[in-house]
Amino acid sequence: MIIPTALFNVIASTAPNAFRALRHVITAGEAANPRALRSVLEKEPPENLWNGYGPTEGTTLTTLYRVTLPDCLEDRISIGQPIGKAIVYLLDDNLEPIEESGIHGEICIGGPGKSAGYLHRRRENEERFVQILNPHRYTKGTGITDSTTDSGSSIVELYRTGDIGQWRRDKPGFLDYIGRRDTQVKHQGFLVELEEISRIMESSPLVESCVVIQRPPLSVLHSSILIAYIIPSGGNKQGQHAILRFAQATLPSYMIPERFELVTTFPLTANGKVDRQALLDSYAQGPRKGEAGRKQRVVNDTSTSPNDTDTRSVLAKIWEELLQVSHPTPEQDFFLLGASSIQAAALIALIQHRLERLITMDELHAHARFSSMCDLLDTGQAPGEDRYKNAPDHTSIWANDVDIVDDIPLAPDWESAAEGRAFLTGATGFVGAHILRRLIERSGVKQVACLARARDGQSVAARVRKAMEKYDLFPEPLELSQKILVLEGDIGDEKLGLGPTQFNWLVDWASVIFHVAAKVNFCESYQEHHRANVIGTRNVLNAAALGRRKAFHYMSSIDVFGPSGMILGTRSIPEDSPLINHLPALRYDLGYGQSQWTAEAMVRRMQGKGLPIAIYRPGFIIGDSVTGASNPDDFITRWIVGCMEMGSFPRIVDMRFEYCTIDFVCSSVLQIASENKNLGQAYHILSPDRTKSLTVEDTITLLHEVGYPVRMIDYSDWVKQAVKSGTSEGALAPLMPVLQERVLGELTRWECAQFSPVYECTNTVRALAGCPEAQYKPFTIDVLRRSMAFWKRKGFYDV
Repeated sequence: MIIPTALFNVIASTAPNAFRALRHVITAGEAANPRALRSVLEKEPPENLWNGYGPTEGTTLTTLYRVTLPDCLEDRISIGQPIGKAIVYLLDDNLEPIEESGIHGEICIGGPGKSAGYLHRRRENEERFVQILNPHRYTKGTGITDSTTDSGSSIVELYRTGDIGQWRRDKPGFLDYIGRRDTQVKHQGFLVELEEISRIMESSPLVESCVVIQRPPLSVLHSSILIAYIIPSGGNKQGQHAILRFAQATLPSYMIPERFELVTTFPLTANGKVDRQALLDSYAQGPRKGEAGRKQRVVNDTSTSPNDTDTRSVLAKIWEELLQVSHPTPEQDFFLLGASSIQAAALIALIQHRLERLITMDELHAHARFSSMCDLLDTGQAPGEDRYKNAPDHTSIWANDVDIVDDIPLAPDWESAAEGRAFLTGATGFVGAHILRRLIERSGVKQVACLARARDGQSVAARVRKAMEKYDLFPEPLELSQKILVLEGDIGDEKLGLGPTQFNWLVDWASVIFHVAAKVNFCESYQEHHRANVIGTRNVLNAAALGRRKAFHYMSSIDVFGPSGMILGTRSIPEDSPLINHLPALRYDLGYGQSQWTAEAMVRRMQGKGLPIAIYRPGFIIGDSVTGASNPDDFITRWIVGCMEMGSFPRIVDMRFEYCTIDFVCSSVLQIASENKNLGQAYHILSPDRTKSLTVEDTITLLHEVGYPVRMIDYSDWVKQAVKSGTSEGALAPLMPVLQERVLGELTRWECAQFSPVYECTNTVRALAGCPEAQYKPFTIDVLRRSMAFWKRKGFYDV
């Protein structure tokens, strides 16, 4: 049996087991209703239930799809694949075949069943019957279903159905019917597919069937309106109010019909399809004498009558003129009935003219229901009253409404149940290894991808493990080490050296990025640092910007400000201080600091473009306050050990060492990063209390207390002593060029660091408030002793 869709839907709702004795039932003619098909399949179904598709110009059916119960759980039922020798193509506006799934195109059919054309209708034949080059003469095409075309033929003749379809993603070669080109309408400035509204409405258990039409404007005072004709489901006891609520909850505002008509049947054409023109004509005629009035968006049993007050009868007449609403009910809403801004202006003008009452646009919106508008007018004011001389003050509302954006996430909560995937650079370094260990310890982190290069015959995995073992960080529990995922690459290479496939996977996989990698060499220039620190940061920023949205946490340094205290006279530096202000001081700093300035400037620029970013600037990072684990190769460690070995310390005026322990740095960074509200700012990770940051004299006192009675001498004398002592093997050896190089008269780069400014920590203090595990830990005698024990145990230094 082949049965029109409209008739099938009626039978499915009233007698779903009517097809039980049939081997094959094919429903065709319009978009299939999943609920109607499910009703039949659940109640003594036929042996086979098919969804068919085929215009008259294809003789009978062109495609078929055997429907099963699981199919009915989807929003849309496929129309299947071509049958027999039929041909189906999906063409774009240029009549080029569409092969990709999910892209809309016009369904065009061919094959022996295709009509030869319309008799004596040349123009229509030219428009609807077309010839295209056969794509199969050079490629099979994964998205085109063609069961018969001779690949040797270069021309295929097709009929343009005017129907819109798409290839399914889950079933290659299977077609979905989307709707008709002639049911795509412009409404409220949007292109609206009327059959899509019907499909969504039919997904409600309240609706058996739905047809939506557009009524064109009746005059310049009117707008086009959408009218939804609905056959309610048998179980719908809630009526039209519930249907309206469903539409408002599921449809965009511009797709919500302005009218809802509840009907028992749809008028049909001679070939069994819904007669849309008949529906439009019946609406234009209005209710006939003796018939119930049309049901609007909101329904009430009470309506206006000629015996009502003058205000009500006059207002009802105005509504009827503007909205074609006969006898508006008290609960009907002027705007929900489809009123446009032009009609609103006309309403205010007509009220003023006929009732000599003046209402504002604010009052109109606040009293849009018919009964409320009547009450307003009965107690209203005549034109010229004082209350209309000044606009109402709603400034507090406008200001408070700004807050509604606060709950929009700039990036995903990277530790939530659905996330937990971190991308980390710099895992083979001192700071990166500590960040890695703390990341894998967090319960919300499922996996950490670490990018590094294979080097010196060591694999990436071996290098990451070696770095962690160097600082006693490699985890014993297998469940922690299994969270580490290593990626062989290079931040200095395009796509991080991963190749397109792995790079594209990474940018969609990562929930968050921690960019910690940086080259630090005390003797090399900006150019030697450029590839790793500048180009590398650019490439990691690119990974942050591509793929899914994710936060970018960047480890910078207070070195980006250079010797601003000495050179520029800077006394205090806020965390969000413009970098450009400090650029003149950088020429007197190391190549590392110069490259970090450029890298952070790039990060800030991307932040200004909308990338969710947080910037962290630690001071001089020293060892762990508990374990003493510290980097034997960084500037501060070599400086302190060298002074211990020499027994002297150089005199530098008003220089503060912004010491911060590695555990404080890591705890602070991860605590700040754990809340997306902290994105968009920079953070100084050092002592918020200047009295706890140590001067040169304070550092000497510490050395005295651990048994090294170093003495302070002039800087030039100290350098001479270091040179005379022979430093080729000592801790100071890699530092000597920078300690000796004069850059400002007789002053060396290190001497330019005098007169240290105050690094403000307002953002950091706020973000870490109430978090005791991320509070500053000062450099004390105990911390120094633990570091010395660590150096000795690891064989780094014997002090």
